[in-house]
Amino acid sequence: MSATPMALTAGVRSILLPLLLPVLLAACSQLPQQGAQAPDPSLAADDMTAPPVMPTIVAADGEVLPPVLDGQSFEAWLGSVRDAARRHGIAEATLATLFDDLTLSPAIVALDRNQPEVRASYAAYMEKRFTPTKVARGLSARNEVEEHLSAAETAYGVPAPVLVAIWGMETNYGSYTGRTPVVRALASLAYDGRRSALFRRELWAVMRIVDQQRASPADLRGSWAGAFGQTQFMPTSFLRYAVDGDGDGRVDLWRSAADIFASTANLLATNGWEPGLRWGFEVRLPDGFDREAVRATERPAKCVPALSRHSSWLAAGVWQQLGVTAVNGGTTWPAPETELTLVEPDGPDGPAYLTSRNYRVLLDYNCSNFYALSVALLAEALDVPPQPDAPNPEDAAQPPVVTP
Repeated sequence: MSATPMALTAGVRSILLPLLLPVLLAACSQLPQQGAQAPDPSLAADDMTAPPVMPTIVAADGEVLPPVLDGQSFEAWLGSVRDAARRHGIAEATLATLFDDLTLSPAIVALDRNQPEVRASYAAYMEKRFTPTKVARGLSARNEVEEHLSAAETAYGVPAPVLVAIWGMETNYGSYTGRTPVVRALASLAYDGRRSALFRRELWAVMRIVDQQRASPADLRGSWAGAFGQTQFMPTSFLRYAVDGDGDGRVDLWRSAADIFASTANLLATNGWEPGLRWGFEVRLPDGFDREAVRATERPAKCVPALSRHSSWLAAGVWQQLGVTAVNGGTTWPAPETELTLVEPDGPDGPAYLTSRNYRVLLDYNCSNFYALSVALLAEALDVPPQPDAPNPEDAAQPPVVTP
């Protein structure tokens, strides 16, 4: 449910109270039903620039793999993992393929533990991630896969530019999907104590994927955090959301554009994407704007670092009555009853955005305001008719290769 302000200053109260109650009562009847919410595996602080970690869904059969006992070696724990997997029906051949020569990767554990304590600014993040080259390459890439994007948009209601923007931000339009062996990464992170329960679920999921012959260990290479494919699915997300878009009987998130975009659109749609609802827009706050009056009064249940930066939900009409205006004078505001939250990713001295529930779906994909805004703004830049002669520049910047 939406949170309404509990404590308002007298000046703002005089505007809000006559407007807020009737507007929000009308809006409550129109709120979209949210899908099952995933546990938040976000990084230690909001908006860090480390490789993103996709949201995960707990396996239907619960906590299958055993925790690490005090003083237990990696090899001994892996033996207990194999025993648990056998009891749950994983074939011996699968276990041999995955674990016979598996070793712990200290490098991957170090990457997870050594997250930067000081986050980059939003401005610095966007300067690096949202570039003219990224836009130009996205326009060219979109032309090449327009048929599959259109099919995914028709089936799931997620706009093609949003799908291309996620593709671009995750793997630079498929040019770099990662080289780290996913099973080794997940086993190493599951053995380490920092986020062991999360990665045990992911390890169990990847075991099921291989056992069901839905992907081969050779294909399962990706980020150091275990995400794979051109839009970087975690194994639990693969099991829940991956779909066969081209009808060939299997899901291929590495080579099939139809599968890639159908699966990504399915993930967003299942988590509550509302067709026709804009993600939000940049706004200008009036002088002396009282942020405390619109502060959220309930702690977020998930994605805490990112959502803690958001205000209460207020109707668009209320924001306008408070003097908030769109930076772009041509922006069309949503219907007055549409609920929006305010986020200032760099604080009061930086840009401000009003964001809708579709923005929250982008946070479900990756719990970072920086990431969600970069996807949203890139999608807007890519929201143009297909250009037959769009440029195809080479983007020399590539993520570092992790050597396990």
